[in-house]
Amino acid sequence: MERANLFIVPLDSERRWYRYHQLFADLLRQRLLQAQPDQVSTLHRRASEWHEQNGFTGAAIEHALSAKDLERAARLIEQAAEAALMRSEIATLLRWVDALPDELVRARPTLCLFHAWALLLGGRPIGMVESRLQSVDGDADLSGKAAPLRAFVAIFQGQLPRAAELSREALEQLAEDDLFLRSIATWLLAISDMVGGDIVGGGQALDEVARMSQEAGNVMIAVMTMCNLAELHMAQGQLGQARDVYQQALELATDKQGRRLSIAGMALMGLGELWRERNDLEAAERYLIEGIEQIGQWGEIGALDGYISLAYVRQARGDVNGVRDAIQRAQQLAVKFDVTEMDDVLVAAHQAHLWAMQGDLDLALRWIEERELTVDAALVELEERVSGGILSSSSRQRRTVEYLALARLLIAHDRPDKALAVLELLVRVSERYGLNGRVLKFQIFKAIACQAQGDLTQALAALERALSLAEPEGYVRVFVDEGEPMAALLRQAAARGIAVEYVAKLLAVLEMKGERRMTKLPPSSSVVRPSSLVEPLSERELEVLRLLTTHLSSTEMAEELYISVNTVRHHIKSIYSKLNVHRRADAVGRAKELELL
Repeated sequence: MERANLFIVPLDSERRWYRYHQLFADLLRQRLLQAQPDQVSTLHRRASEWHEQNGFTGAAIEHALSAKDLERAARLIEQAAEAALMRSEIATLLRWVDALPDELVRARPTLCLFHAWALLLGGRPIGMVESRLQSVDGDADLSGKAAPLRAFVAIFQGQLPRAAELSREALEQLAEDDLFLRSIATWLLAISDMVGGDIVGGGQALDEVARMSQEAGNVMIAVMTMCNLAELHMAQGQLGQARDVYQQALELATDKQGRRLSIAGMALMGLGELWRERNDLEAAERYLIEGIEQIGQWGEIGALDGYISLAYVRQARGDVNGVRDAIQRAQQLAVKFDVTEMDDVLVAAHQAHLWAMQGDLDLALRWIEERELTVDAALVELEERVSGGILSSSSRQRRTVEYLALARLLIAHDRPDKALAVLELLVRVSERYGLNGRVLKFQIFKAIACQAQGDLTQALAALERALSLAEPEGYVRVFVDEGEPMAALLRQAAARGIAVEYVAKLLAVLEMKGERRMTKLPPSSSVVRPSSLVEPLSERELEVLRLLTTHLSSTEMAEELYISVNTVRHHIKSIYSKLNVHRRADAVGRAKELELL
């Protein structure tokens, strides 16, 4: 058979290991089922024993399950569970345990512990996790082993002091050689410290956890920790360092055969967001889609951030339907993951921000009102944070998105003074923690708000600060996402010799087809105010007015401007009211009289 190369496939280069060709193997199985069906279970059991003896535990489990030898399968799964978790093989572990009777699992507290981890990481209902932990809590030999998992849940739920307390408790009780759980507890303690305000100490602790996890062979925690470090670099405005750390994490999550573990999806999604910031939208979408697919083998909830980033990539590309699809997928995952409601609110905040970017002001405003998000409440909370108050990482991220959406709406509704009050405090909070990536974003919004106030001097001062932070790291999207208002400011900056080469690059991107239409909220400084109009037309209304001179329908106008049909109709109604007309032709005629066209 070997010489003829019939029905076999070599597995090495030393002519020692082979497997049957898949079609031939299927044929042999079919013949066996027909000729000796009573021998199938026996052969699976023998195969399980051979694979166990030779160190192929995964195959041993599969054969034990096929043989219906569930006691043997449970023992093998319990032995293999920790290694499976460290390799981020969450879906595989869940599939194995799902094949066992519940009473058999409950009788094995150690298996219950590892199953609880897989359930949580895989995004299963929190009730299932708690049920497994009940079996763990009743076993004296597992004292302290449930604490890291409960700390993980506390992190998800924004209970930072509780998470830190449980992590310290675990480190006191766990054996020194329990590297898997000790690395998790140390990691969670670092996260608690960092989001509690100790950015430097938390970052150093994450470095230590990454090293310790790699030494222990805990690839999952090592990669997650490295991605946390990369996210910190992103928040600090260090895109180059973030890219390097994500690449290192990706290499670590790739085995010797070049196959990527499921946890590699986290690094891929991070790289996707990074390339979005640098305006390589094709690479960004490719990395994000691959990362979402990869992390899906780990657990569905892991794809949440990927879908949110994908929505912004598609927003940048003018793909309105793609934005809607990505956000809807994120919403579905958030609803399904019931450990916390923070993910639901985070996705909703991004949806509101995207509505504001697209000019769907009514939808964004309705959401702001439902959240009871007021300027006064925002100022009180931000003052507390300037003074050292803390929020969980998810709360902080969600609040940042909410405040940006609020600032957009305030500028759009001609209240830049209110927007500036919020933005000033956001800058101070971010500067307090050295988060220059956020300072950059808020300075850009400050520039646009000052522009809307008619204060060009302060607008250019804020813009110059943003440019100084952004240029060394190659930021692009954070500027061009702001469309025509930003283009106007950049032209003013260029005229004054501010970051001339970098500004020219940004303006070149903004001049590309469609880019200057992506942001739909003009500042009042760009509003045309002819004296013969009691209430002037906004920039968006002027865009709609120009389209009224064509034969485009409302639906076609919506597609052209990347906004909803209802928003187009709202603008048309407003135009008619301001021009004191009732028909499209009359609106065009009146606009020409006023030299608006």
